[in-house]
Amino acid sequence: MNRQRELIYDIGTRCVSGAPERYEAFAPDLPGFRVEMDSEFDAYRQAQEALVEYLASLSAAGKSIPAPQMNGRYLGDRRYVGVVWHFLKVNFGSRKAGMPTVEPVFPDFLEDEFTRLD
Repeated sequence: MNRQRELIYDIGTRCVSGAPERYEAFAPDLPGFRVEMDSEFDAYRQAQEALVEYLASLSAAGKSIPAPQMNGRYLGDRRYVGVVWHFLKVNFGSRKAGMPTVEPVFPDFLEDEFTRLD
């Protein structure tokens, strides 16, 4: 039986401290993983793309890929006040045609929801 390995990482997005027009996306379970963009939506989308490269760089350096340890446990942590949480699933191993390597767990939002406050 060929079992596919899947890992789900918490991805946080927030304004960059001291730069209100910049947003960052980061994963607490992946030290050093961080992207910065001009919008929260762009930071989140860039995180989706950069996640595979980040994990591949760990593997190429002979390091193990960290398994998520804290799924959802950051929600009450004061260090993460103002963070919007997203969850990205990484599919390892063989996949069916068209199956993405990284995909949102809850893809039910639109770009407007990142920028509109009304």
